Amino acid sequence: MLETVKWEAIPREEMTKGQLKDNREKGMIPAVVSSRGKESTSFFVKLSDLQRRPYGNFIVDLVFPDKKEPINCFLKNIQFSHVGYKILHVDFQELTKGQEVDIEIPLRLTGEPVGLDKGGMVNQLIDSVMIRTLPRHLPEKFEMDISHLDVNDSIDITELELPEEITLLDPTEGTVASIIVPKEEPEPETEEEEEELEEEEAETEETSEE
Repeated sequence: MLETVKWEAIPREEMTKGQLKDNREKGMIPAVVSSRGKESTSFFVKLSDLQRRPYGNFIVDLVFPDKKEPINCFLKNIQFSHVGYKILHVDFQELTKGQEVDIEIPLRLTGEPVGLDKGGMVNQLIDSVMIRTLPRHLPEKFEMDISHLDVNDSIDITELELPEEITLLDPTEGTVASIIVPKEEPEPETEEEEEELEEEEAETEETSEE
């Protein structure tokens, strides 16, 4: 099961861009929580909570002052500024019992490939997958063992083993990781080699002139 954190949800009314900017500078980040069949709810979350958020996927209990029970949801998207990488806006998706959700789950590689001892290196091409499942079945991450991979071997997304209650949405095909051999870069020429090359080029030019 995913880790659950509890965050305060501070109600907000419709505001101008300037007012939203002022609140961001005070550590209040605009947010919205969406739910199927309901109107979305706008509010603020504390920047300090976002900065302390767990790594990867987790469940958030949003505590509103006017609601008896917290809203159980997951963090769907964080919008960052292009300059300074500051958090501008946060989107949450409510988790409703009995309703499936689409969510992106990290894909981790485990084991040390046998190809590493032969000069190979791991080239991971897929590091997350989109799945559909009920909230109670949400995993923290998926893992694929690559210890058996030799040089030039690869492992495909179709080899990812999923429980029957989880549906893989994207990607449904493609290479997750492969063991490649880095191309050797040519050694830099020494001064003597450069001089010999220059002499050969000069001799060639003289011959062509004759």
